[in-house]
Amino acid sequence: MAERSWALEISSEHRLRSENLPYDIDVWYPGIERWGRGRGEEVTFRTVFIPLLRVEAESAVHFFRTLHNIKRERDFGSEDGRVLSNLQQRVDKVVRKEFRQSGAMVRLCGRSPKDGTPRNSKLIREKYQAELEYLRRKRPGKIEGPDLQMAAISRCTETLRVLGGEDVMHLLLSSERVYADLIDWLEYGEPEQIVLRQWCQELSLDYEFRLYCRQGKLIGISQYDTYGTYPYLADQRASLEALLVAFWEEVHDAVGVSSYCMDVGVLPRSADADLRLRETLLPGEVRCVLIELSPFLPCTGPALFRWHDGELHRGGATDLLVVRTAPLPSLGDLIEHNWERRWAAAEEVGPVPPFSGSLPGLLGRRLPSRSPNDMSLFVYGTLRKGYFWHNKFLWTAKYAGEARTVEPYPLVVGECGVPYV
Repeated sequence: MAERSWALEISSEHRLRSENLPYDIDVWYPGIERWGRGRGEEVTFRTVFIPLLRVEAESAVHFFRTLHNIKRERDFGSEDGRVLSNLQQRVDKVVRKEFRQSGAMVRLCGRSPKDGTPRNSKLIREKYQAELEYLRRKRPGKIEGPDLQMAAISRCTETLRVLGGEDVMHLLLSSERVYADLIDWLEYGEPEQIVLRQWCQELSLDYEFRLYCRQGKLIGISQYDTYGTYPYLADQRASLEALLVAFWEEVHDAVGVSSYCMDVGVLPRSADADLRLRETLLPGEVRCVLIELSPFLPCTGPALFRWHDGELHRGGATDLLVVRTAPLPSLGDLIEHNWERRWAAAEEVGPVPPFSGSLPGLLGRRLPSRSPNDMSLFVYGTLRKGYFWHNKFLWTAKYAGEARTVEPYPLVVGECGVPYV
């Protein structure tokens, strides 16, 4: 217990996990689902839970540590392979029985494996290119450059879509977020579950919003994605705000707590309708759906607002709903590093073979070959040899030796508590 108390006093993964536990989906979903069913409405997506066994969590942790060459008590072995193979079969049966037609979105109770690698990354690239071409045709000159790229990225939600057990295991076993949550369970005793939610093709990142409720009062709404500038959201701001406020007023009493954050998606009622082409949105044309709840605490992202001393600051915004209206500096660089290179590398590695019960294909995957663009890189802190981030990101790099910068640079601590040069 002493170790647990210490971990709660600092900004640790365990503290983050503990603050979010009361808002995990297995806590709020049953009540919200019953409330919506009683009203004959689909307020959130149909959800199925698959409890994980402790031995399954242990095998998943062994796999991740072996994959990333992290300091460990033992390597991933044949017994781990058998355990995870059985889990894959168990999950596969549920996916194909409950979500045969639509597929499902996979997550754990607290968060999703959105940092994981889907089994067939080529499909993501193809969807991205198709969305770019579509937007160029439909909104010529109205959205350009990196913001055009972000608008296309916002529609590539298939990264978390699963059609069977192989898809599920591929995402879970390659996700550091899942690894961290399983470690927290094994060390502090809060069990996890695999969560499968009805897949919705119409849900997109650009039409997802975060609502902030404090002591029963809605004090702010922000676009969920803080990177993209979507001009159609600015055009629709007033009608979007009215729709989101009306939805919040309807569902608030069913949440059961007075302070919380709520992620809501705005969906077209017709599958072939494109909300991006409308100047305003009418209630009969769209519907809102509750995606997730989280605590009204700094551990929840502030979106376009900011947290200070535990309070949410709106930065002088006068409208209840805030959307980005000015391009984010260096967005092009962020897309290049976090999107273009990520999926290009994933395509080069190729799809992973089915889980075989020994070492999964992820462990034997082909690494991208060296290219003429390889460079010398100076790193510091936990990117150095022997530390976690080196083992994860630089384990294929060739060590050249110690080095010093010509000019001294200060080490500072950012608002999120992370030190950097």
